[in-house]
Amino acid sequence: MADNDLALGRMIAALSQTPFWAHTVVFVLEDDSQNGADHVDSHRSPVLIISPYSRGGVMHRFANTTDILATIEEILHLGSLSPFDRYGRPLRDAFVSAPDLRPYTALTPTISLDEVNLANNPEAEASRRLRLDRADEADEASFNRVLWRTVKGPKVPEPSPRRASALDLRGQ
Repeated sequence: MADNDLALGRMIAALSQTPFWAHTVVFVLEDDSQNGADHVDSHRSPVLIISPYSRGGVMHRFANTTDILATIEEILHLGSLSPFDRYGRPLRDAFVSAPDLRPYTALTPTISLDEVNLANNPEAEASRRLRLDRADEADEASFNRVLWRTVKGPKVPEPSPRRASALDLRGQ
């Protein structure tokens, strides 16, 4: 994950120093956010909107991939490309009218990206039992438990999956 964050930061830093930056927006989102339980919903995942016109900060609003598509279509002055994104809600509130054209500087990690987990802990043993040699073969519940404990520690309780319909989130 840290490698990906650094790579994204370096790409944005390079892009922000080109003449194209003033007319650029980059959307970063997961292709499949389901089953990674957190404290709100097991389908929740971050969306990054990176541009000189980005508002910055955190927006607390329900959005999905069709909203991203509707935003891109609106920026490019396109019509809807499918019946699904026709009902997407463009993320207009994520943008400001005056750009901040300062170049971006990627943050350099303070922890070595070569650091690995210890081979003799419970999560390492659980990881060895997972089928990681082929895509989508690992038991997802076990994999999520290993990830949670590796990041949060063994004493922080794992949240239960919570699911909500988009209709339940209206007005949020």
